[in-house]
This record gives sequence, C-alpha cells and structure tokens, in this order.
Amino acid sequence: MSNENEYIKKHEYKTIKLSEIYNDIGQVRKKTAQKDIDKIEDSIKSIGQQTAIGVCFSEITKNPDNDYKYHLIYGQKRMLATANLGRDLIEAKVFLEPKIWTKEQILIEAFAENYADTEMDKTEVWDTIKELYSLYDHSIKKVQAATGIRYQDISSAVRTHEIKKIQGGAEMLEIIIDDATFKLNKVEDIITPCLIDLKTLDLEKAKDFHNKLTKVKPNAVENVLKVAKQHPSMDVDTWIADGEAMKRTTERRIPFEETQEVRIKAYAKELGMSFNDFVVQASLDAITVDVEDTDEPLED
Repeated sequence: MSNENEYIKKHEYKTIKLSEIYNDIGQVRKKTAQKDIDKIEDSIKSIGQQTAIGVCFSEITKNPDNDYKYHLIYGQKRMLATANLGRDLIEAKVFLEPKIWTKEQILIEAFAENYADTEMDKTEVWDTIKELYSLYDHSIKKVQAATGIRYQDISSAVRTHEIKKIQGGAEMLEIIIDDATFKLNKVEDIITPCLIDLKTLDLEKAKDFHNKLTKVKPNAVENVLKVAKQHPSMDVDTWIADGEAMKRTTERRIPFEETQEVRIKAYAKELGMSFNDFVVQASLDAITVDVEDTDEPLED
C-alpha cells in the first residue's frame, strides 16, 4: 500500500528479499554495523521485526547486469541481523519518489534517519557529512538547509575533522574531551595558539595549556584564550597571567527593529541556535580578514 501524503515521500511497505538489496559500502553506519547485533537478533526472534528498513531505486538497480532490485538507504544492522538468523525476507519501506535516487539523496536520507542516534560513531558522522560538505561548496549552512540536520552538529563534525588532521590534534582532542572541563567549541581555541605550523601541534605545550586553563576561574577563561590567540609565541604561564589580569568582558546592547529581531530569531531557531549564540557566531563567520584588537573604545 502506497502513501500519498504530500508531506512525506511517496512509499509503500513490502516484504522483499535480502539478496535483492544493494548494500552500499558507503553506508552511514558502516563502522558500528556489527554493534549489538546479538540484541537485534534476539528481538527479531522473540517479537519479529518492528521497524522496516528503507530502500529506494537507483542507477544501480536499473542496471540489468545485476540482480539488485532495491538500494538500501537505512537499516543495515537490521539486514545483518536478519541474514545472521538465516532468513532472506525482510520488511521494507520502499520509496517510490523520486523514481531514481542519486547518491547524494541516499546519503541525506540515511543520515537524517541515523544522526540523532547516540550510538552513532562521530567518525561516521563526518564520513557522511564530508561528501555533502564538498557537494555544497564547504558551506555548513547549505548542508544544514539540504538535510535539516542541526547547524551545531554539522559544525561540530567539521571542526572535529579539521582538528584530527593536525599532527597531535587527535590525541589532544581526546585529552580535552576525556577531562570534560571544556566543551568541544573550546578545543580549537586551546589548540590553535599551540600550533607549530598549520599541520603540526606542539603537543606538550597544548597539554600544559589545557591543564593550567582548567584551573583558571571560568569568567577569565575567554580572556586567557584571547591572549593566547594574539600572542602564540608567548609561554603558557604568560598567557594565564596576562589573561587573568585583563578586565572581564561585558554584555553589549545592540538595538534591532522589531521585524529584524523576529526574522533573526526565526532563522536562529531553524538552525537550532539561541538568538545570542547566532548573532555572535554570524558576526564571527563574517570576518574573513585578520582584525587587530584595539584598546580604543568602540563607537556605537
């Protein structure tokens, strides 16, 4: 029976053969596909398959030289569990529209189905996003608009990947996350001033900086990070001392017309961000050149 709801992609539910499903090796869940398979098998044996897998038609299924009738979108773990039980039939949600799915459409649908799962490996998140990130001109906003995935989740995946590409970055990332004093958005701020060059981290300096930064009062942390960014050649103790000696940051009131505020709040909400966080992030994203800080008062 097919679904005609205009807000849902047209589909029908069918019992199909595993042997007729093309399971792309680029599947979103490829690294954790075997995790907890025994639990899924036990569940299927006791109460049957409760959730259908998702399949579509693609250029691969059009090819007369193979036996594939369907292209897997999501449900790889359910497929593996079913196969392990020696069965060849599985319940599937067969998408009828689009008639032929592109690789990008399959990635987006698969990721939308899986990304909120807390068991999904962070590397898997990037492995999926990177294709979309390249496809959409390295624009987080375009990927967010195409997938509906939260802006912060995409941004986090991109940031984490960039850090891991740096020599010593992955180790430092793990140290900061395991310590849990700082959130992921502070990792880059800690690592950047400790870079020897764009591809190499002074790991010992970064460790020292992190350890000493955890002992700084929370309201002085931003000032210490600011000093470190401005003067990367200085030693860690100087960063800490100068940052703690700086005046604390204060809130700045910015007037908006009512219609402007409504539009900004609505867009921020679509991105899953607060009004304040969006204004700050949008301002920082708009800075494309190095800007020297000044002690002179800012004009209103």
